[in-house]
Amino acid sequence: MNIPLEMLGFGAAGFAVGSALVYGLMAARNRELALRLEMQARNDDALTHMIKAISAEALKSNNEQFLTLAQEKLANFQQQAGASLSEREKAIEQLVKPVSESLQKMDAKIADLEKKREGAYAQISEMVHNMREQHILLHNQTSSLTQALRAPTTRGHWGETQLTTILNFANLIDGVHYSRQVSAEGMRPDVAVKLPPDKVVLIDAKVPFHNYQSAMQPNVSDGEKNSLLEKHAADVRMHIKKLSEKEYTKGFNSFDWVVMFLPLEGLIQMAMDKDPGLMEFAWSKNVILATPVNLLALMRVVSFAHDQFKVNENAKEIVSLGETLYERVFIFAEHFRDMGRGLASALKAHDKAVGSFEGMLMPSLRKMKEKGIRASDRSVQLNVVEQLPRQMSVSKSEESEKDVA
Repeated sequence: MNIPLEMLGFGAAGFAVGSALVYGLMAARNRELALRLEMQARNDDALTHMIKAISAEALKSNNEQFLTLAQEKLANFQQQAGASLSEREKAIEQLVKPVSESLQKMDAKIADLEKKREGAYAQISEMVHNMREQHILLHNQTSSLTQALRAPTTRGHWGETQLTTILNFANLIDGVHYSRQVSAEGMRPDVAVKLPPDKVVLIDAKVPFHNYQSAMQPNVSDGEKNSLLEKHAADVRMHIKKLSEKEYTKGFNSFDWVVMFLPLEGLIQMAMDKDPGLMEFAWSKNVILATPVNLLALMRVVSFAHDQFKVNENAKEIVSLGETLYERVFIFAEHFRDMGRGLASALKAHDKAVGSFEGMLMPSLRKMKEKGIRASDRSVQLNVVEQLPRQMSVSKSEESEKDVA
């Protein structure tokens, strides 16, 4: 479709005029709006300043009123709090007073305990010091004893001393219940213990100790210790053999065995660990291995046997005394019977004398008084004894029949 050029020109001019009008209207409206905004901003600033002034004045007034009221309230509160605080202080003081007293007592006790603790610590320190000195002394004495026991003579004396101690603990008396170093047919055991009525128990107190002592040293290795203990077991076995060959039992009225005393439990224990058949070997040789424990038990049995034997001997003596007393009682009874018979004869003579006195003498005396003899009015009444002594009959045969019945 073809549009005329004139119409296009008029349309462009109209569009331009319309655009100018619209732009003008919009510019005027923008200027009015800016003016209003400026006035609104001025009004807002004024209102803000007014509000701030009113707020500051109101805040100042309120602060003054609040401070005045707060001061009044604080003064009242301080007054009330002062009175209440005084009362509370008194109440708290009354509550705390027992606790304070308890704390003071506790402080005194703690101080006392502290003094005692210091004293105890001092005593403990002194005891530890003394124990240390005793340990050093014991160590030195043990070392000296170890060196001394290396000598065979010293070991023998030590074994005999231990044996004597055990015998004393068993209440056996030297020279009464046992004898030391008794000889018979060239045999000389260390101790011969009497066993009633006429037997003896022979004890040998020799100690195979050297290898055992060497094995117990602290600086010995395990291998060396084992070797020394095996030698110790061999020493014990050899000693058993030698003791059996001495034939102690032939020289004494003893049992067919002899006691071999070892004064340490370890001596026999270590030997039996290395030689398990050692005990059976000793039995086969009529040797009894004895340590302090079982030897004490054996000697206690011997002591009991002595006590029982003494009781039996006393019983026999009591029986003998009873028999003697039985005979003497009958002899006494015979004498007592004779005395009763004599009393009976004396009573009969007494009654006859009373009869003679009353029948013959008294009538003559009365007649003499009637004839004028001056005499007092005294009188004597003589009674006749009518009861005779009870006769005693003593017969051994009758008593024996009564006992049998």
